[in-house]
Amino acid sequence: MIQRLLPALFAAVVTLSAADLRITSFNVRYPSKDDGENLWEKRKDILIEAVRRMDPDVMGTQELFKLQGDYIVEKLPDYAWIGVSRRGNTEDEYMGVFYKKNKWKVVDSGNFWLSETPTVAGSSNWNMSLPRMATWALLESAEGRGRFYFVNTHMAH
Repeated sequence: MIQRLLPALFAAVVTLSAADLRITSFNVRYPSKDDGENLWEKRKDILIEAVRRMDPDVMGTQELFKLQGDYIVEKLPDYAWIGVSRRGNTEDEYMGVFYKKNKWKVVDSGNFWLSETPTVAGSSNWNMSLPRMATWALLESAEGRGRFYFVNTHMAH
């Protein structure tokens, strides 16, 4: 899968204009119990309002946990999301990709890890303290007017 994705990313022909597409990226910050005044419970509705105001067609998120992704689509039902955690399960951070269900459909999607073994979930190399990964989607407009690849990641510090 990864072997056919990377060349396609560089060769993808997009027939959409910038006016047709609103994209954003949002570091959600995982729900740490040690966040004091910035606890997830205190900031989750601020995030929802920010997304409402931005009104993106597609949104990449970082440091997202499943409970946060599920909360976003519960409060913003026009969206769906895809992804897997950096460990390849549901128990850690996601690079979640959100999209408006009425405007886009996922034609294909997947994940790869930023390591020497990109198909191995949770793999890590190059002295990174945690596994890093990317979630990607081939999205097609609901009207069939165009397709594009969206890749979402969170780089190591």
